[in-house]
Amino acid sequence: MERAQGIRSTVTFRAPVPCPLAELSSKTGSRISSFRTSIPPADGTPTTLEFTFTGSPDELTDAEIIFNADKLAVCRISHPGVTDCPCTCLGRHKTPISRFLADEGELTLEFYSKNFEDLQAIFTDFQTQFPTFDLQRLIRGPTDVSDHDFVLIDTGTLTNRQMQMLETAYHAGYFGRPRRTNATEIAAELDIDPTTFREHVNLALEKLLRDIVIG
Repeated sequence: MERAQGIRSTVTFRAPVPCPLAELSSKTGSRISSFRTSIPPADGTPTTLEFTFTGSPDELTDAEIIFNADKLAVCRISHPGVTDCPCTCLGRHKTPISRFLADEGELTLEFYSKNFEDLQAIFTDFQTQFPTFDLQRLIRGPTDVSDHDFVLIDTGTLTNRQMQMLETAYHAGYFGRPRRTNATEIAAELDIDPTTFREHVNLALEKLLRDIVIG
């Protein structure tokens, strides 16, 4: 099996963050992932963004819906070419993004760097431009083990609300076998709708399972 090389970083930017998709996820209270874009040119030419949106596409009044099925839509929007967002910053460093997630305004990025010198330059720009920048995880590719020989669970990708739901559900015995409580009872304790509780828990579990399955 091929050995891991380079450095993998996971960073977050709390809202507000000057990213068009993070702003859109904050406005709609939704989750946006799997985006594609080009580095914005210096002449102000609009840049096209294609992304996956989890939620009702009716909320995307300024977006073109390419595909829509079961609360999952592939969409396209344009924004001014000159913009200072974390994604553009990585583009200037010629560093591709391997994972993108905008969740209710909070932006999470995962990317790879060849060495610490490149990574230091990126972090310096992040710290200078984005006050809410926070490093969540840093993994150096080992020389004697595969990248899949170890797993770190990154709870930093969870929103405060999702963490609250998981903690409440866990302590109430929601994940136990046999289950000691149900979604309706927990939702009543939190004064929310049971459907809302399930959505938060499912999204949180999806994030954690992604770390386990994909790494």
